[in-house]
Amino acid sequence: MSRALKILVVDAEDAVLPAVAAVLRRRGHVVETATSVDQALATNAPDVLVSALSIAGRSGFDLLAALQDRGARPQTVFVTGEPSLDDCRRALQLGVAEFLVTPFRLEELVRAVELPPRAAQRANGFERAYLSTPACVELAARDIAAFALRCGFTPTSRARIASVAAELVDNARRHAYVHARGKVRVEAAIEERELVLRVRDEGLGFDPSVAERARNAAPAQQGLARAAALADDLHVETSSGAGTRVTARFASHRVDFDEEGVVDLSEHDFFTPDLARRVLHAVKKEETAALFRLSPALAVSVGRMLAGASMPMFPGPSAHG
Repeated sequence: MSRALKILVVDAEDAVLPAVAAVLRRRGHVVETATSVDQALATNAPDVLVSALSIAGRSGFDLLAALQDRGARPQTVFVTGEPSLDDCRRALQLGVAEFLVTPFRLEELVRAVELPPRAAQRANGFERAYLSTPACVELAARDIAAFALRCGFTPTSRARIASVAAELVDNARRHAYVHARGKVRVEAAIEERELVLRVRDEGLGFDPSVAERARNAAPAQQGLARAAALADDLHVETSSGAGTRVTARFASHRVDFDEEGVVDLSEHDFFTPDLARRVLHAVKKEETAALFRLSPALAVSVGRMLAGASMPMFPGPSAHG
């Protein structure tokens, strides 16, 4: 620990607060406690917020949003039972650092509170830890798909990347932490025109020969085999009692023109303004109408742009009104 932190602990259960506050004070931190959202908002802005997700009919999300509206940006740790997918999404939107699932060990709380703040996503990479609940599988896949989109990977590549992320996170959730909850850490980065995805846990681990058999099994039977089929390369590091780390690599394929000179936009998600102008000019002329190869989604967008204001979606004021 490098410095004393101002910590606000919020829980409607009076019995919980003294124990948590005592542990954190022994670590040298300045701790305030509250049993309601209104009481919490009457305190000074904290460096760290430790809050139950449910607070006397209110939500920890309500408290965090109110603090953020005041300009405070506390590192936030929520304590809850089994967080839902909606809880995880809301937490992601608000920048929550950690979920602790009851019952938890006090050393887990100390680690979460004293973990140095850091951006979950960096300019050149992605890094996030997920609690090993059923909801984390879809959440991690969506997060990785969004990162791959920002990196310019096509829809086909993103589908493979996100599907592999889902398989690996689910594998860790089901096999690494059989009788408990733990963290599944997901990292991604662009290395030499490849997207490298790493999923690791600190769970049970298993014999490397078991991993090799699962990797080479029928994809219909084993998630690790499905991940191996979808990735360009897959490497598993594991041993009994030491957790598991899986690294998957995906080559970047970004070719816009085929050998006939046709602009292939079948793997694009959207138009840039310049590209939209070029496509609209081209499709109006018979000799250039076939110049662009569009995905179904972009073809619909072209149709709507060609219709323009002649087919308004709802009544409204005129352009000169």
